[in-house]
Amino acid sequence: MVSRVGIGKSHAGERKDKPLKRYFSLVLIMLLIIASGCLSGHHPNPTTSTITQQATETRQRDTAPPEVILESVSKNPDNGSITIKLAIRDDSTVKTARLTYDNVNLTLNKTGEYYKTTLKLENPDEAKEAWLKVTATDEYNNTAQKTIRIEWSLRDAYVYFLNENNLDDNFFLEFFNQSEGLRHMFDVSKNLTREILLVANKSSKNLEDNIAFLALNYTETSREARLYFNILSSTGTYNAKPEVVRALYYYVKAVTGQDLPLHDYAILKTFINASDENPELIDFQPIVLHDNYRHWIKIYWYNKPRDTWMIVEFIRRNPYVVENENLYLPVNMLIKETAWNFFDNKFGPRYADKHHNNLTEKQLDAIYNPESEDVWYVIQKLWDYYYQGINKRYQYIKWWDKEEFAKQYPDITERKLILLGLWDVPNQVPDLSHTHKDERNNDVYNVVWGMEAQRRLVDELEEMYKILDNASKTNEGRWQYLLAWYQWIVDRGHNGLPNMHEQFVGAKVGEIKIALRVQFERWTEQQKEDWYNDIMNHNGVDQFLTKIFPDYEKVKAAYGYVRYNGGDFGGEIGTYYYGLNLAFKAYGIPTRINSLAINKGRSAYSSIYIYKAPLSTIGGEFIFPLPKNIRDLLKQKYGDGIVFSPEGGFSMYGLKDGLEKDGMLEIGTCFYRITKDVKVIDPEKHKIVLWKKS
Repeated sequence: MVSRVGIGKSHAGERKDKPLKRYFSLVLIMLLIIASGCLSGHHPNPTTSTITQQATETRQRDTAPPEVILESVSKNPDNGSITIKLAIRDDSTVKTARLTYDNVNLTLNKTGEYYKTTLKLENPDEAKEAWLKVTATDEYNNTAQKTIRIEWSLRDAYVYFLNENNLDDNFFLEFFNQSEGLRHMFDVSKNLTREILLVANKSSKNLEDNIAFLALNYTETSREARLYFNILSSTGTYNAKPEVVRALYYYVKAVTGQDLPLHDYAILKTFINASDENPELIDFQPIVLHDNYRHWIKIYWYNKPRDTWMIVEFIRRNPYVVENENLYLPVNMLIKETAWNFFDNKFGPRYADKHHNNLTEKQLDAIYNPESEDVWYVIQKLWDYYYQGINKRYQYIKWWDKEEFAKQYPDITERKLILLGLWDVPNQVPDLSHTHKDERNNDVYNVVWGMEAQRRLVDELEEMYKILDNASKTNEGRWQYLLAWYQWIVDRGHNGLPNMHEQFVGAKVGEIKIALRVQFERWTEQQKEDWYNDIMNHNGVDQFLTKIFPDYEKVKAAYGYVRYNGGDFGGEIGTYYYGLNLAFKAYGIPTRINSLAINKGRSAYSSIYIYKAPLSTIGGEFIFPLPKNIRDLLKQKYGDGIVFSPEGGFSMYGLKDGLEKDGMLEIGTCFYRITKDVKVIDPEKHKIVLWKKS
């Protein structure tokens, strides 16, 4: 090809070509010779040789150098050479013509009218500026020089590189043209480029599907690219879904940017294959929530590289999970949510450890990191409780059966929120051994905080399950939780929410007889049966759910037990903050956790709030999800008289018709995902309004 070149200025300056002056000078000389002969008495008869000699003597006095004219420069990237074509003009004979490059002199030979040569560049696989110098000397040693600048571009160097590596293919040229990442990596490292192209050569020849092309859209440094393509080569990965390509970049970023250790390639191969089979394992799409009142919430995953590394680590510890595609989304949500809680949540267990247990930053860093065995103890124990409990213990949600789960909760957002709530662990839990005391507001609770709370919760789940299971299997336990359940509803009716009470149990306040605990325990079995049958004869939402949804009884049992035994948890407030989460999680009832700076990081239970709540009652009540078919039946019976949270959650405070009559102006739920960088918390940015009085 012909390239634009820069031409240096000739050292000889301009030519002084004056032929007419030379002609008259020659004539004058001849006349002088004739005259000289006449004066001496001789008649000159000059020969041809005499005239030639005289003319030669005249030319020797001409100092004009040759003129060097560059006709063309052709670059030959295939073999790393350039071809120079020159014209050298001079009135006399050009004695020598040389080209100097890289301190090497080459003789230029004339062919026809031009001087032409081809030379091999030094290191032609490097982009550079090549400077050439042409020197021409005539027979009188008049010399001219000309410098020539040749731009050997990155593309020229790349073409040479391709030929040297037997990769001469239009595909690789198109790859270079379309990929800024490849151009950068080639400029940095030829060995790395060779590895990239070898991977690309084994992948799709459609750039949009080529794994090397896609990978270079993510990698920013040669260190990242080197590890990325080393993983691809070592695992034999030459084709993968775009989600897998992105997830591998996250993993590389975790190793190179966060100094997390590289896993064995066999583990990475397992991870890649599973992710490619079903990208739910590596899903990092935000959960987007919105209402009809211009509130939008996006639940992000703040450190995707770390979370991806932890998914791989979980597979290393539990390789069987990749054999069951039903587990991919649950594993994904388990890692993302526990990682968020441990590392990103401003008011998470780390915050509680700092403010309740007075741990130093050095101590906190040793506990709260992705390699910490404290962290993995909680993750593993939580997973084992639910996974090993499949078909052995009751679980409210069939999270392990993808088809059944989707049948109950068809909306993927609902399923993700339910899993989020399943894996959430609060900052504080009751200590069932009653060996820990924690005084707050003059009350004494048996409670532990921070990482110790996380460990204790997963250790106590099985014990709590046995307590609930025994309670539900005995008449004594059943009557206890039923009494506490309906005491709760009647209490709210007596404290400013009589219409909600009526919608919930189909009876006005006072129509349902609630005995004091001591009195109730003295009733005979028949009296208790009559009491319960009387409640069931009413026509409220509670009775309807009892008839159509058997799992509703487990919700009654979990809440009723901790309320009946509220003294073990510090009263009603302790029941909500310490006992409820533990009991619900023992039965696998999802409870997403909101943690704030209140009480030094106390985690709240999952709830629906009302505004303005009566002063004598609580502002938020717990929620539990209902399958879509159950919600549909409720809507058929009650129309829009009930509102549900985004995960399909039902609550006493979702009974819109009764609450509106009680003077409530708004019903909603909050999602507090507060990161360390947040300085001011605006509740409006964290709530989803389910209903507002117009």
